[in-house]
Amino acid sequence: MTAAAKRAAELRRTLEEHNHRYYVLDDPSIPDAEYDRLFRELQELESQHPELRTADSPTQRVGGAALKEFAPVRHRQPMQSLNNCFSEEELADNINTFLNHLRSLKPATAKGTYIRTITLSATMS
Repeated sequence: MTAAAKRAAELRRTLEEHNHRYYVLDDPSIPDAEYDRLFRELQELESQHPELRTADSPTQRVGGAALKEFAPVRHRQPMQSLNNCFSEEELADNINTFLNHLRSLKPATAKGTYIRTITLSATMS
């Protein structure tokens, strides 16, 4: 097994553990910025070595299982979110993508809908 394969497997295990603690136990053990750093490292490894990408990789799905206390919600329109950003340039690109999506809504699609909230969470590390 190559060093890259070993590191990718280690990152998948680590990220799965943190996903479980965050989504199931509601008890995160590392700051979001550290999780994001590990996640991005795995993304880069899988991008450089596509053969290391697995169907069960945290990079291939969103989040984890939600707590039982949360009822499912069906949205008429897809939920939009910003990606994690590690620079002002990435943040500006993501905000522009989001604003372009809002501008693309046709009046018939947007009739009776509104933007309830836009939340931006910044963690500096």
